[in-house]
Amino acid sequence: MRSVGEIFRRGMESAIANWPLILIRVAESIAMIVIVVAAVMAALVPLFVGAATGLPSLDDPDAFAEWVLGVSPLLVLFAIVVVTVVFGLAVLVHSFVQGGVFGVFAAAEKRAPEGGSREWFRVFTPELWWVHSKRFVWTFFWIYNIVWGLAALVMLLPLIPALIGALLLRDSEMILIPTCLGIAATVIIGVVAGIVAIVWSHVAFAEAVRTGVGARESLRLAGVQMRQRAGAILLVVVSYFALSMTVGGFVAGFAFGLDAANIIPGVGMALIPFRIVLSLLNSLVGAAFGCWMIAAIVATVFSPREVSNVPAAT
Repeated sequence: MRSVGEIFRRGMESAIANWPLILIRVAESIAMIVIVVAAVMAALVPLFVGAATGLPSLDDPDAFAEWVLGVSPLLVLFAIVVVTVVFGLAVLVHSFVQGGVFGVFAAAEKRAPEGGSREWFRVFTPELWWVHSKRFVWTFFWIYNIVWGLAALVMLLPLIPALIGALLLRDSEMILIPTCLGIAATVIIGVVAGIVAIVWSHVAFAEAVRTGVGARESLRLAGVQMRQRAGAILLVVVSYFALSMTVGGFVAGFAFGLDAANIIPGVGMALIPFRIVLSLLNSLVGAAFGCWMIAAIVATVFSPREVSNVPAAT
């Protein structure tokens, strides 16, 4: 097994050598924003247009409740269908992109010898990415659905006793106790479940490209890897989150400064180009860290002397 330092190094070398993958992930992020905005507009506009009354102020709960009841059930069903379809499409697109990314990093990992320089990791071609994207898209899609479906169920568990307690105490001031405890437990468990889901799914992706097996078997093999290499995987993920939060905080500080400058007449419009550049840089750095994490996880899963099913680049 490789040392943590070697895993970090190989991940960095592979991510830099195959830098076009960073641009692909940035393009995917932009596409996701467009998809989400389009979905929200497609789902909500018919609700507002088809409501029996105009949208009231949120300061009047009774009027807002009357407006909600005036919305046609068919429009609500339409909104649910749109959100479900678009969400599924977004997961499918992300699975397609990730399949290519993991496939390229797996090919680089197989090609580069121990202690190999950056040139050994340089395997990216559009064709190689495309081949792996098509090969693993459905495997990754079902891995995402299984892992995050289980995570959602775990997140909802604290709400059941909280709901029961709130119903039992609905006529008492003590109703705030189960409500607050339920919300707090849901947030804490949700964060833990989300981190576990990210780690489990990414290790399963690496196992899928390593072995070529389906979603269920990849998840089982990922569980084995997470037990055997828990320390290395945890350090990779913690480092990724630490780097992302550090850069995110730095960017947020700049954004706060730009917001503060808006009080000066005419300055807000002049700063728009700086906001765009800052947003693009933030996306690039985030995508770069994401590629490093993926490459490092692949380096963790792949044995130095292992013969994988992933063809080396030519």
